[in-house]
Amino acid sequence: MNFALEPNQNEYFAEGNYEITDETWNLLKGAIDTHVHANPTMDNGFVLDDFELVQEYEAAGLDGVAIKCHEFGSFYRAQIAQKYAVKGDAFKVYGTIVLNENVGGLNPCAVESALRAGAKTVFMPTFCARHQHDIWAGDICYPHYSEEMLSGACETYSAEGIYLFDENDELRPEVLEILALVRDYNAVISSGHISNREGLALFRKGHEMGCKKMVYQHIDWRTCEMSVAMQREMASLGVKMEKSFYEFDVDRSMKSFLYTGTKPSDYVMSSDQGMFPALRALRGFACNVQEHLNHGVPAADLRVMLQDVPHFLMEG
Repeated sequence: MNFALEPNQNEYFAEGNYEITDETWNLLKGAIDTHVHANPTMDNGFVLDDFELVQEYEAAGLDGVAIKCHEFGSFYRAQIAQKYAVKGDAFKVYGTIVLNENVGGLNPCAVESALRAGAKTVFMPTFCARHQHDIWAGDICYPHYSEEMLSGACETYSAEGIYLFDENDELRPEVLEILALVRDYNAVISSGHISNREGLALFRKGHEMGCKKMVYQHIDWRTCEMSVAMQREMASLGVKMEKSFYEFDVDRSMKSFLYTGTKPSDYVMSSDQGMFPALRALRGFACNVQEHLNHGVPAADLRVMLQDVPHFLMEG
């Protein structure tokens, strides 16, 4: 199976159909999942709510979780989950904000408000990114969930999508404001679902401006897939490249470790789960780790991506 996350993915990796070893569960102890989804959302389409997610992750021995919500921020939700769902003192719940049209798009005021409220990651546009519109609603075929995603969009979303460049092909002034805020609050700037062209410009500028925590999302996903040369450049800029389980593909995912000349500390491993009932989120995260182990990635390298890098991003 090339693309594990086709419609039968939930069954393929379900309990009893796919073995997760003790080595994998041990690697998750002390890990932080920097990208996972939970309810509440506009359609409450995920498997777990914040409390259920936190309780499962804490029980499995993880050190923390960052909750991503495409429509709004999760930073206030994170505070409530931290207070009422966490049992011990060690586990941390991190909030984020996604710069879709629901929060005004590329809105420095929303970013500053989120950061002051404790948000750890600012995601560039996802569902409202022009690039995502081009992929899911344009001429480029994207077979998975396209009808569902597009039919769930707000009627007031703009048809063209959010674009990081202005009419002069320069990064918009508000993008520079957002980068400065993220830098000054020592937070993470993440690419969301923008195009590689936008991502290159964003992170080159972020590096120039002194941003220390930058993440390029979904480098193995067809919407945002990254070339070997681009991975090398991102590593040189200090950008951590995310290897999530959403649409995991063996050939693309292993290429990063075999041919690019990068190192484990250039990558961060996340789940990007929450939408598949049999995987919930924790099992999906474990499947991501197990697949990499099964295909020869050393446990020591995975520990860096699961523990060291996420701790730097969330706590460093």
